[in-house]
Amino acid sequence: MKRFPRIIQIYILATIAGGGVALVAGFPRQIEQAELILLAALAVCGVVAGMHRLPLTGRHGTIDLTGGILLMAVFLTDTSLACLLGAIVTVLSGALTRRRIWNVLFNAGAEVLGIGLAGFLYHVLGDAEALPLDSWGNAGALLISASSYWLVESALVTVLVAARNGDPFLLTYIRNWQEVYIQCILLALLAVLGTAAWHQGMIYAFLLLVPAVSVYQLLSITKLKQEQVIKAIEIIAEVLDRRSPFTFEHSQRVAEHAVKMARRLGLTVNDVEAMRRAALIHDMGKLGVDDPSNELAPNSALTDYQFYSLKQHAHMGAMIAREIPAFEEAEESIRYHHDWYNGRHVSREHSADGIPLGARILAVADCYDCFCMANGEATLTYDPKAVEQLQELKGSQLDPTILALFISILEAERAAAMLASPSLLQTASPVTG
Repeated sequence: MKRFPRIIQIYILATIAGGGVALVAGFPRQIEQAELILLAALAVCGVVAGMHRLPLTGRHGTIDLTGGILLMAVFLTDTSLACLLGAIVTVLSGALTRRRIWNVLFNAGAEVLGIGLAGFLYHVLGDAEALPLDSWGNAGALLISASSYWLVESALVTVLVAARNGDPFLLTYIRNWQEVYIQCILLALLAVLGTAAWHQGMIYAFLLLVPAVSVYQLLSITKLKQEQVIKAIEIIAEVLDRRSPFTFEHSQRVAEHAVKMARRLGLTVNDVEAMRRAALIHDMGKLGVDDPSNELAPNSALTDYQFYSLKQHAHMGAMIAREIPAFEEAEESIRYHHDWYNGRHVSREHSADGIPLGARILAVADCYDCFCMANGEATLTYDPKAVEQLQELKGSQLDPTILALFISILEAERAAAMLASPSLLQTASPVTG
């Protein structure tokens, strides 16, 4: 927590304190046996859900079912017990996954505040004795309470995330909602289904675990297979880089640069991951070059066919990406990353912002690393000569806005390195051959 500014540290403590006050406000009161059984059942389910998130296939990330379970508590019991459940689940999940104490307490405070508001609104606007969809009034209360829970809880967490990454709060908040709004709708429906099942009897609610576990196992297996395919493709790309000492680890460095730019531009988590994958395999199309071991070596002569193949490698790489579901979002970035910003040398009629953003990001990252390698330094840090060479391509081959952003990232990293230790600027690894 010490790495945050003082105002953010105060914010963290205030959130923890606010959650504590909201939790204590509902007690002391007697917890009945039926409530205790409900609390224990939902707590176990919530902790398990928090530790074993549902994997998403085809996209980067997972679904945490904990939010749906906590909403069940809002619909099934009073606000104080729902808040208590939120605190218990968050603290136990955080402790079992060995998170920092302040992080666990902050998340618990945010959960309690979000659940507290949701519970208050649901019990004021709806009939707590009826099911959430028994009437239009309850349906409206469900919509308002569930929305308030995720809006408040995500806003509290986003302030911390934005402060940590140095991003604007509103941009980070909107980006987060673009990622999770469908998940929130599904979790609200899951909470409604679980509430209805519990009203029929505890055994009916537990029967919901059977399809839930089956879906989890199926998605886990599918995700594992997808990850194996991704790893296999990335290994092939790495082997391609290793066949020439001039291009050793080129794609990994390009990926790191591209990811930094994508994050600074406020792209979503999925778009950042697509950018990373595009960068890692952006040279995969060079497999079509007659003699790949010689294709990028300095001062080497290429046959006419090799030269044609080299020009076409971006299209070949895009064709490979298109045929692999895990890489299909990277297709356009790979296909057009050699198209010039001014439209002079392009694979189709487009220029400037008409060229896909991912391709413009990849072009800057690729050019920088190629310049660094040509200068004898395969480095992720600031290379003055390579930066000067990049500037010569500003507005012609490269997007000036993306280029300025990238240079600002390199300069900020160089300044941070100088503050930490001036010797860090001399740690670039020379290209050996």
